[in-house]
Amino acid sequence: MAGDKALLKNAARVDVPTAFGPAALIVVENPFRALAVCLPRSPEADIPPAFRALPLGDPDHPLAVQTARMLQGYFLGEGNLEAPSWFDFTGVPELMRRVLLEVCRIPYGETRSYGEVAALAGKPGAARYVGGCMAGNPFPVFVPCHRVVRADGGLGGFGGGLELKRRMLAMEKGDGR
Repeated sequence: MAGDKALLKNAARVDVPTAFGPAALIVVENPFRALAVCLPRSPEADIPPAFRALPLGDPDHPLAVQTARMLQGYFLGEGNLEAPSWFDFTGVPELMRRVLLEVCRIPYGETRSYGEVAALAGKPGAARYVGGCMAGNPFPVFVPCHRVVRADGGLGGFGGGLELKRRMLAMEKGDGR
């Protein structure tokens, strides 16, 4: 996504302050649709350069406000999110969509292994494929890829960094931030 110049041609960035640090929405404003969510990051792992270079979008657009509030609420521990209808999954292959849908079914505060998600998506044995889907997830938090872990309970990977994944899982389990 970050490297897809055609998708980013008319895109803008809406910065979203959260309790976990600055996040961003990558949007097209007319008609409004979200293309990606950038997780709160430390200064060492800033917003990807292709997104950072985008012009700033209208933070007062009603759907941007609603999406930002949802994201902010999540990082305040207010519960689960669902991907709104204006999230654009154009170009996401069918199998990856099935994987992302299964990830959306993981309850708040719980985890599933990459292998479990693969089996639930109808591709048993495709844990590595699921890992690739998580890495390419355009809407982290809304599609809660942070809830997918290794079979041994280890964290696995995470685009926002393992410390953020650890904090998000701890918050969901009620273990603080």
